[in-house]
Amino acid sequence: MKAKTYSLMALLALVLTGGNVWSLNLSQNFNFDGVLVDNLGAPMTGTVSLTFQIYEPGGLDNCLLFEENHPSVALDAGGHFSVRIGSGTRVGAGVDGGLEFKKIFQNEVAVRGSGTNCTLGYTAASGDGRELKVTFNGTPLSPNYALSPVPSAIVAETLQGLTPLDFVSRTETSNPQTVRSSIKFMDSSNANGVAINAPSSLGSSYTLTLPINGGSSGDVLSTNGAGALSWVSPSGGGSVTNVTGTAPITVATGTTTPVISLDDSGVSANTYGSATEVPVIAIDAKGRITSATTAAISGSGLSSLNGQTGGTQSFGAPGTSGTTPAWSSSSNVHTLNIPMASAAGVT
Repeated sequence: MKAKTYSLMALLALVLTGGNVWSLNLSQNFNFDGVLVDNLGAPMTGTVSLTFQIYEPGGLDNCLLFEENHPSVALDAGGHFSVRIGSGTRVGAGVDGGLEFKKIFQNEVAVRGSGTNCTLGYTAASGDGRELKVTFNGTPLSPNYALSPVPSAIVAETLQGLTPLDFVSRTETSNPQTVRSSIKFMDSSNANGVAINAPSSLGSSYTLTLPINGGSSGDVLSTNGAGALSWVSPSGGGSVTNVTGTAPITVATGTTTPVISLDDSGVSANTYGSATEVPVIAIDAKGRITSATTAAISGSGLSSLNGQTGGTQSFGAPGTSGTTPAWSSSSNVHTLNIPMASAAGVT
């Protein structure tokens, strides 16, 4: 028995964006019109099941981007049908990635990462089209249909010559938006710009609230410590930014946090002077000690006291002998005698 074959003559009525979609809210479907005939060229009639799949270009069917089913498509007497792709029963996100149409047809981006039915993922190049595979009653029809961007969509890959990298992406959300690394503001000729960078590493996230007005000439921005900025007039003062020194002062780090040291004077650290020596110190005009030495104390010891010549002399307890106050010395001991006033003969 000879197997039946079928052919499909199709007309795609679509306007697809071949470039990046900026802010247009395009319809999430397009028309696919066709005629089904058998191997003898006779039109088919009745109801058929159609499955539509969108793949990356190249005919390899390596990365499935979209799949939906139309289980009951009516054919007219001439085999004609019209299907709006995007309005059928979509397979689960685990099968085709669950991408929106505007994501499927974006270029110069990673359209889908690796996963089920997309082993290597797919990153679209500029000008890439897509391919549409049609399955009729469970039988894939060959070849795939090329979905190419219309000329206006190719132009839409840029906006007045600017690529997607020249813009800040906006997402409809009530939460603050995040821009990584830096924001760059270009001049009117788009030749030069000023970038605002975040530090390479932050201790924690914080918010800066701008002043309510533009301030006055000479004002500087000040923070209240909680991120609220305001304009203030500088009140003078300042801070150390550079430090230098000449001998004997040495500056190791002459920045805002200088390390200052005093050179050695050349005088040895020591204790000068003793029971037999006195210190001899030289001081220059700036009050700096330039040298320190010692000198021996000159002279001789006591040789005689009240006729006593011993090396050790001492004083005894006072006495009351005699009639007048007087010292008496004997055996190197000296005693002061003060007689009592009531004694006879005291004068």
